[in-house]
Amino acid sequence: MRPIKFRAWDKNNKYFIRDIQNSNVDVCYSNPFDSFGEALDNDDYVVEQYTGLKDENGVEIYEGDIVEWYEAYYWKPDLIGTVEFADGAFTIVGKDYGESKTGQIIVNNSIPLCDVDTEDVEILGNIHENPELLEAND
Repeated sequence: MRPIKFRAWDKNNKYFIRDIQNSNVDVCYSNPFDSFGEALDNDDYVVEQYTGLKDENGVEIYEGDIVEWYEAYYWKPDLIGTVEFADGAFTIVGKDYGESKTGQIIVNNSIPLCDVDTEDVEILGNIHENPELLEAND
């Protein structure tokens, strides 16, 4: 069973609030944080869910993280992209560096995170603090 965890990016103050599901932090300026649904509807925050997976360094992978997926025996990455939730799965969406060397199928520059070995995934940053990581790989 994977833990259900969320973080929120505060757009105004430019920082993360971690584990908001357990926090007493007022994610809604007008209402106390007493309803998780209300927190999700606030335009001042971007709420991102934990995927339940950790990268090669043991760091928790969240939506909005910029990751590199590579095969350990090859010098270039197969995919650098953003973790997103799409079509019922967490996926890596980004620049495709060619065919996967181990048979995974990269479709439209994306691959479900559950189809890769997360020991071959490294978090490089996130879309809020490090958007230039994606620009450099276009």
